[in-house]
Amino acid sequence: MGKISWIIVLFVSLFVAHPASMPTMAETGVEDVIHLRTRKTRTGFELYVKNNGPGIVTATLRFARLRNVTVQQKLPIIHPLTPNRLVCLATLTVTDSSLETEFDPRLTWEWGTALPQHDDEYSYSLPFRRGLQFRVSQAFNGFFSHHGRYAIDFDMPEGTRVLCARSGTVVHVESHHKIGGPERKLTELGNFVTILHADGSVGHYAHFKEDGVTVRENQKVKVGDDLGISGNTGFTAGPHLHFEVLKLIDGQRYTTIPIRFKTHLGISETLKPRRFYRHPE
Repeated sequence: MGKISWIIVLFVSLFVAHPASMPTMAETGVEDVIHLRTRKTRTGFELYVKNNGPGIVTATLRFARLRNVTVQQKLPIIHPLTPNRLVCLATLTVTDSSLETEFDPRLTWEWGTALPQHDDEYSYSLPFRRGLQFRVSQAFNGFFSHHGRYAIDFDMPEGTRVLCARSGTVVHVESHHKIGGPERKLTELGNFVTILHADGSVGHYAHFKEDGVTVRENQKVKVGDDLGISGNTGFTAGPHLHFEVLKLIDGQRYTTIPIRFKTHLGISETLKPRRFYRHPE
């Protein structure tokens, strides 16, 4: 899976006996998606977050340091954030106003929701054009790199158009990597497209050709839209398209989801390895 995780760190050290030294809102952000803001109150501080991204994310707030201050919520704080909404994640109460107060919040976030209700009845479209058929080289729990994962690899020559299998919003793309091979050290060097679905799950398409992604982040896409051209970048034993759907399980970790596809054989619960599949007639 491509890197879609972010962390925001804000270290605060101040004498609360001199509140003028604290701005009304101290703001920091990562990639213009999630912003963490600290607001001074009569009894302490409030920490707000705002999601400026195109879709829902799940934020997890922890503290590396707390001095002379108490967090009122149970830690860690895990909260889904819809776009363009300012949410108070934490309330901090100062213990002794005559002493220095320090707190070091660590905010991480991931695309999707921690407990998405994936529509298990949804049938995904095959991610390539009608009239073509491709062999599944590796299916769920495949021996090469899918052990314990619900993922599908389609043997696909480089330069094949990759199509959207389910509508959503493009939240992350990578397209500048050049190399690929069967070494795990190349895992982070694959090009990919990540799409957030309406139910909070995430579709991940991997191994695009260098500069082969044709969509941009924040773009709305629908089934059958062109995402780019397939390649052989990252951890791969040969040219193919890797596809999987994931959901968050605890605000920070993803797990893959078993999915159905519409094929010429009907709605298949599981695509089988070494078989060819094409779109319904």
